[in-house]
Amino acid sequence: MKRSLTSWVMAGILAFLFGCAGRPAPDVAAAPDQTRYAAHSFFHEKGKHLTTNYRTGTLVPINTKVRIVSTGSKDIKIELAEGGQAIEISNVANYSGQDINGILGRMFSPAPIDLSRFSDQERRLILAGQVDAGMSREAVILALGYPPSHKTPSLEGDAWTYWRNRFVTFVVEFENGKVARVR
Repeated sequence: MKRSLTSWVMAGILAFLFGCAGRPAPDVAAAPDQTRYAAHSFFHEKGKHLTTNYRTGTLVPINTKVRIVSTGSKDIKIELAEGGQAIEISNVANYSGQDINGILGRMFSPAPIDLSRFSDQERRLILAGQVDAGMSREAVILALGYPPSHKTPSLEGDAWTYWRNRFVTFVVEFENGKVARVR
């Protein structure tokens, strides 16, 4: 009897786990059809963005209005409000260090990001998805997004490594909280 009960409990647990596979994360902050804004710039190639955050393809600037089409356990599908282009954001958790809820929260905001606190030069660079000497850490995040966590485990460090593409990286170096150089 004890063995039979254990078998039933194990079968129930396995059925639950397999039944949940591929379903949307239960606490995703934005339900489908909600309007959001890009909380930092990002690039996509052929309608795909990997959270490794490659800096090639077509720029989606900060504050771009989007519609959340759907969310899953490993991806978010959005549509750009202007032009209606569909983009699939695939979370590569080993590189992003986030689950899909973290990605959704980092990439999309319920309201546009206020850029008025930044200098004119920083605002131009943020909107262009670029970085240059003198920018604050916050401005770099808004311009480039988050660096992959496997190369930059902490945003407290003075060197953040980004991927230009699958083969080439670049490093943003900080001194006293400002970009000193990009190499």
